Amino acid sequence: METWDWPQRKPGSLPRQWDGL
Repeated sequence: METWDWPQRKPGSLPRQWDGL
């Protein structure tokens, strides 16, 4: 799963793939 970019993303903001679900 390439959706573990939380460190680079804002806290509380789910990865783009998760938002697409």
